[in-house]
Amino acid sequence: MYYRLIICGAFLLECICWQGPVSAETSAEESFYPTWKLLSIQERQQFVAGYLFGWKDAAKVTDVVLDYVKENPTKAVEGLEKAKSLYSVQALRPAEIAREVDLFFQASENKEASLSRAMSFARGRLQ
Repeated sequence: MYYRLIICGAFLLECICWQGPVSAETSAEESFYPTWKLLSIQERQQFVAGYLFGWKDAAKVTDVVLDYVKENPTKAVEGLEKAKSLYSVQALRPAEIAREVDLFFQASENKEASLSRAMSFARGRLQ
């Protein structure tokens, strides 16, 4: 459980620190496009479905962290509650996300972007 909390904390930090529009120039992460372009539409949808499942799992871990922070009040509670809202994926569908990721990678400036950036772009457009 401790390992999962560390990973969740790192993910939360990335979410909280995200500062704006997505572009390959702002990302030092490895490009996901070479992998993405090899996938069929159905494979992309299945991949995105798995990614969404991961977000749901992270939300459960966030609940544990949030409960701990509430028992030990600091200003971090507000930040964690805000980050928790980022995990709401009930309205998101893999087919819709995959279409948006396709759109993201159509832009030449995004060819070197990471999957995380592509997913954030897609999610932002659908919410």
